[in-house]
Amino acid sequence: ATRVNSRDMWGMFGASVKWKSYFSNSIKIHSKPLPSGVNLVGNFTLGVKVDKQTINKNEALNLTISVQGDGNLEDIKSFKPYIDGVNVFAEKINIDNKAKILTQKLAFVSDSDFTIPSFELKYFDPLSKTVKIIKTKPIKIKVNGALASKEKPLVIKKANSKVQEPINKVKKVVIYSKSWTIASFIFGLIVGMLIMFFRTWKFISNSKEKSINIKNEKALLIKLFPFRDDIEVQKIVDILERNIYSNANIKIDKRILKEIIKKYNI
Repeated sequence: ATRVNSRDMWGMFGASVKWKSYFSNSIKIHSKPLPSGVNLVGNFTLGVKVDKQTINKNEALNLTISVQGDGNLEDIKSFKPYIDGVNVFAEKINIDNKAKILTQKLAFVSDSDFTIPSFELKYFDPLSKTVKIIKTKPIKIKVNGALASKEKPLVIKKANSKVQEPINKVKKVVIYSKSWTIASFIFGLIVGMLIMFFRTWKFISNSKEKSINIKNEKALLIKLFPFRDDIEVQKIVDILERNIYSNANIKIDKRILKEIIKKYNI
């Protein structure tokens, strides 16, 4: 746009705009397909870090995995693994474009020893024009108080040998006195009362163990996680994960939570 000064038919000065169009030359781009099974292009490094390698039963172990380098970091998916018998919680992936680094935090909870598997990243390197695979090493985690995985259960077998009785069998006749009968009755009564006492004590102890503080979100998350196939449980698990790992402050419907605790006898 160019400003042009001119006079009108009355001799008055005025300004007008004169337009011109310019065009650049077109450029054709040829895009080559990536090798099968690869959706990342660039050059990356992969690393993991755990806060400890020995934990107590049902204590959370924190791990941070990082990917650094030039490439399409935004196309990397969650590294959350599946480990049999272990509850795994994953935060959302965080990308720092200035530092060119991707990080994700994971938490592992278990009551027995386990191994965090190797993490893998597969990408196409445009400089060498080859597919590269980088991996981390597996990490063994020791859980204090856990039973040894190779511990064999005690098996008691009944002997097959038969003892032949003598042909001339002698029958024993035992005559119990009246005082012995009374003593046996009193002994049985005492034993029965002790059994009832210990059952009542065990019931009270179990009730105390099963009680859970709903204000302790981490403990509540661990207790609810095995029942996440239930839609209502999964909703509460999602809220707890956001409150714990994303610093959200979402309120939980206490009525629904109490119904779930009663339903699954938590």
